[in-house]
Amino acid sequence: MYKHVLFFVCLLPAVAFAQIQDSTKKPSTLFKGWKPYRTLSVGVQAGGFMPVTYTGGTNDFSNWDAGFGYGATVRKQVAHSFGVELAVYRGTFSGNNKSEPQGVKNDLKSYDTELPFAATLMGVANIATIDFLRKKNWINFLVKAGYGHTLYSYKQTFADGTSKDFKGSYDGKSYQNSKFVPAGVGVKFKISNHLNFDLGYTMMFIDRDDLDGLSQVKTSNDKFAYGYSGIELSLGKATKENLDWLNPIGMMYDELKDSTIQLELAALKKRMSAVETGLDNMKIDSDKDGVADYFDKCPNTPPNAIVSGAGCPLDTDQDSVPDYSDRCPLEKGPVANNGCPVIAPPKVQAASTIKLTAEEQQILQDVFENLEFETGKYIIRSSSFPSLDKLAKMMITKPNYRLKISGHTDDVGSEKSNQLLSVNRANAVKNYLVKNGVIKNRIEARGYGESQPVASNATPEGRQQNRRVEFNIF
Repeated sequence: MYKHVLFFVCLLPAVAFAQIQDSTKKPSTLFKGWKPYRTLSVGVQAGGFMPVTYTGGTNDFSNWDAGFGYGATVRKQVAHSFGVELAVYRGTFSGNNKSEPQGVKNDLKSYDTELPFAATLMGVANIATIDFLRKKNWINFLVKAGYGHTLYSYKQTFADGTSKDFKGSYDGKSYQNSKFVPAGVGVKFKISNHLNFDLGYTMMFIDRDDLDGLSQVKTSNDKFAYGYSGIELSLGKATKENLDWLNPIGMMYDELKDSTIQLELAALKKRMSAVETGLDNMKIDSDKDGVADYFDKCPNTPPNAIVSGAGCPLDTDQDSVPDYSDRCPLEKGPVANNGCPVIAPPKVQAASTIKLTAEEQQILQDVFENLEFETGKYIIRSSSFPSLDKLAKMMITKPNYRLKISGHTDDVGSEKSNQLLSVNRANAVKNYLVKNGVIKNRIEARGYGESQPVASNATPEGRQQNRRVEFNIF
C-alpha cells in the first residue's frame, strides 16, 4: 500500500503539468452528443483487499489484515456524466483473534481467504468536477454501484496450531461462489487526452457469512473492500477527444460569452424570421377558395365557387362553362345557353299543333303528383316508377312528342346547392326515361333551383309546393 501512495505523490506533478499543457490548447467546439468523442477505455489497477468496510458492522474475528489485490476494467461512457464499467479482480485477505484473551475465539486462531476471481458490472456516475465552468476538466469525482459475483476459498488455523485448507473440499470443487452488491467512490485525474490516473474504494456486500471461514447465526453476512490505484487508457482515434473530460455545462456557459456565436445566433434568428414571413405569405388566399395564392393557378375565382386543387373552377361536363354558372353542369352546352344543350324544335310537327288527349294529360299529372326523391338527394324512390313507366311508354308510342323536364327547389340552403340539386333531379328523371327506351335527344332536362317559386317559401306548405319537377310536351 505504501508503494501506491508513493506512486501517487510522484505522479501529481505530471498531472499538474499535463493540465497546464491542455489549458493552452484551442477550446473545444460546442457539445454535440457523445458520437464525436472517444467513449471506450481499459484500465489496470492494484491495491489491497480488506475483510471490513467503511460502513462498519460485526465481524467474526477481532483483527484483520489487508492482502494484495489487482484487477482490470473496461468502461463505456454513455454520457459525460454516466458510464458502464465491467471489472475483474483477484486478491487475498486474512484475519485473526489476537485481541482475544487467549488469542482464539470459537477454537479458531486465524484465517486466510483467497479470491481467485471476482467480477462486477457497475454504473459509474460523475457527480462533481473541479472548475465546473471550464469546457474541459482534469479531476472527476465518481460514485459506483451494481452487481458482482465471486469465487473464494479459505484456510483456517486452530488454537492447537493445526490448520485446514478447504480448497477442493466444496463437493469436489476448488472454490465456492456467491453473488454480492458492490458500491464505491473514486476520483479520476487527467494525465493526457488518452491517459487517466485513478484512485478508488469499493465495498462488496456478499450474500454469505462464511467468507472468513466461519459462519455464525448472530452475525450478519460478510463483506470486504478493495482500495486501489491504477491507470486507464482511452481507446479510439487520436483526433477525437475523450468524453470523460468534456463539460457540456461549461460549453454552454462559454457560448453565452462568445461574440462569434452570438453573431451566428442573430443571423440565424434573422433567417428564421424571413422563413416565417415567407410561410405566412404562402398562406394568403385572396379569393377565399381554399387554395393559397402561392399554389392558385386561377387566383380570381368568384366567392363560393367549387375549385380543383390548383384553384381553378370545376367544369364537370367540360363545356367551357364553369360549374358555378352552368345551368346544366352534367351536360355539355354552349355559353350562350348557360351551359345547357340546345334542343332542336321538332321536325315532324310544330309545337303549336301538339294536342294531348285526356289520357295523356292524366299521365303527365300522375307523374307530377307521384314523383318523389330521397330527402336532399336526387335518387328517385321506387314508388314513382309505375307513373314514369307510363310516361316512357307514351313517349315511345308518340315519336313526334318532345319532353321538357324542369326541376325546382325551395330556398332552404344555399342558392348554389339548390341549383345543383334541381339540375341533378331533372337529369335523374331523364336518365330513367332513356333507360326505358326513350331517345335521349327528345328530352330536355333543366334545373332552375329556387329562382321560380310558385308559392311563398315562408311556410312549410309553400316550400313543399316549390319542391317540384314539371313536365311539358312540345
